[in-house]
Amino acid sequence: MKAKELFMIGLAAMLCMTFLSVPATAEEATDLSTEIAVETGTTTDLGGGEYFYLNFGNDARFGLVWGTEGNENNIYLVTVMSRYIASATITNAQGTTLVEDHLLKIYTIHAVKLDSIIEYSDGSGDGIASYVRAYDGSTGTYSDYTSTSPDLEPLFKRVDLAAAWEQSEVDYSEEDGVRTWTFSLTARDLAYEAIADGVDTSVGNGVLDNMTLTFNLQASTEHIDGMSVPNYNVTLTNSGFVKKVQQGEGKTYSGNVTSYDVKWDKDIEGWDFDPLNSEPMLLMEYGLIVGNYIPASTVVALNTWQFRHMVAYMGEDGAMWGNGSEGSMNETTGSVSANKQALYTNRLTFRGENTNIATYEWVQNATVDGEQEQVKAQVVAAHAFAAMHFRGSAFTGFIALMGMSFPGGNSIVQDPSISTDIVTDLTESSNVTVGGESFLSQYFGALVLGAVCAGGVTVGVVVLSRRKGRSGPGTFDKKTEKETKEWSKYYDKK
Repeated sequence: MKAKELFMIGLAAMLCMTFLSVPATAEEATDLSTEIAVETGTTTDLGGGEYFYLNFGNDARFGLVWGTEGNENNIYLVTVMSRYIASATITNAQGTTLVEDHLLKIYTIHAVKLDSIIEYSDGSGDGIASYVRAYDGSTGTYSDYTSTSPDLEPLFKRVDLAAAWEQSEVDYSEEDGVRTWTFSLTARDLAYEAIADGVDTSVGNGVLDNMTLTFNLQASTEHIDGMSVPNYNVTLTNSGFVKKVQQGEGKTYSGNVTSYDVKWDKDIEGWDFDPLNSEPMLLMEYGLIVGNYIPASTVVALNTWQFRHMVAYMGEDGAMWGNGSEGSMNETTGSVSANKQALYTNRLTFRGENTNIATYEWVQNATVDGEQEQVKAQVVAAHAFAAMHFRGSAFTGFIALMGMSFPGGNSIVQDPSISTDIVTDLTESSNVTVGGESFLSQYFGALVLGAVCAGGVTVGVVVLSRRKGRSGPGTFDKKTEKETKEWSKYYDKK
């Protein structure tokens, strides 16, 4: 499968905030923001085009990839990094310690694809588009649009945001250790495609006149001594399978913490609404992916697949949460049911049992023709995946498709954001030097390869259950709520 096809499935939000905590007693942080490097150029990754990345050290990269003249493509917001899960002591069935206090490290890609804009009629007045798109696991794509209420809420047409995007000049500023890069991407005269039979795509001038997205990328990095890292005791069976995972007392390490936030203002100008659309609405679709790449022989005592199961038993494989703290929507599996599509809060969080991965937020108002209107959001689908390379590496995670709706107008302006904190270069010492083998050069290609399910990989859509009440081998013993909050507070910050 080609890289571009990965995100034709509508893959979204948000990736990889690790859970390592900075206690109140941590030593004073050392600002390392001057070491953030800008990298630009052309690429064949994710369908190809130009890119703008912020790199820190060997293990963190953030930025954008977009299509150009001669290589039309969607815009992707990309995060690639190493991710520390915990430290672990692994013991075999006979009680022999195989590895002690070993830092568990995997590699993660997170990407948001700006997929398309669709026009529909909001006959119910709830601001939610009543449609589904079935997932085809053999091609890694979502199907055509199917309205679940065609008489009341018909679908009309769409614009594919795979285009030639024009980049503006990059403005740079810095304040209090936070560095900011701002630039715009603009596409013009985007052709309409009919969703339903008989829709007139030549209405008006037959194109969306202008789509401009202004990106504001902020990043800061600091070195911190005295970070508390959760520690686990892992027991294996005689056959080498993970039998039991118990959380013990945390360990203290030093490392670098990079905070990254990207906001984008989207300005949609000149949409030609169908004359038969009595309740015109536009919905912008976002594809999302969170994928973990586990190289072969990450831990000598475990094969790759057992390592993956250990991460799952720890509850750190990740899930997508919405609609408030009660977890009224927890989706990583199967199709999202119709009564769960609507999001009642302006946030999606991606997290494990005890850790956050990333946060995707949006302003709940849009400016439509100069007036403030409410934005509604929904999740259309979510699917888990697991792939195994014949040489032993694994790529697992989940994909999702979501959308945000706005009342129809000639000019629509609104701004979402994605934020994450990443811990890199974790050591037991206070050495602030960034060095060692480059993850970006060694594994970036492998991550993209895994993400597009390239040759040699067997792919299956799998069901990931919640930790509570799970069946099968292995147990997971959590600490008390009070103990958990001592370190999780750092990752719950906005």
